[in-house]
Amino acid sequence: MDEVRGALELLEWLSLEGCCVSGDSNFCDRNIIDKIIASKADYLLALKGKSPVLLEAVSTAFSQEQTKKTVFQTEETGHGRHEKRIYRVIQAEELPQQATQSYTQLRQIIEVTRFRTVTRIYQYIPRKRTIISLAWMRSPRSLLIKSENTGLSKTSCITYWT
Repeated sequence: MDEVRGALELLEWLSLEGCCVSGDSNFCDRNIIDKIIASKADYLLALKGKSPVLLEAVSTAFSQEQTKKTVFQTEETGHGRHEKRIYRVIQAEELPQQATQSYTQLRQIIEVTRFRTVTRIYQYIPRKRTIISLAWMRSPRSLLIKSENTGLSKTSCITYWT
């Protein structure tokens, strides 16, 4: 059974009235949307390449200066990261009707742009006294360890993936 058929079957069993159903782009399907609306629920679904006509219309609308957009911004710091999000919202009327006709009661499109700075702290336990220098590369990350032995230096490299 594929995901869409499974989701349609599950939607039959759930009492969704007053709920908001969220899902990835696999659920951006007219049958699923119609089932959610028939259940008197709302939806928030990811828009990606599975809906190419709507995705192209949305991308074009967001890129055009004349498209009226509402913009919100948030910034949060916590759990070792700083994240800034910019939310842009356009009304469905801004899009061509042929792009939206398969999406029952589509009202708005939301675009979220995330800027994230992550700080990760790793801890290691060396056997001998060490001098540490970090060599940051994209992936893998490398930790260069220079061991202090009796007047001689030995350098080793530990590689790990993040």
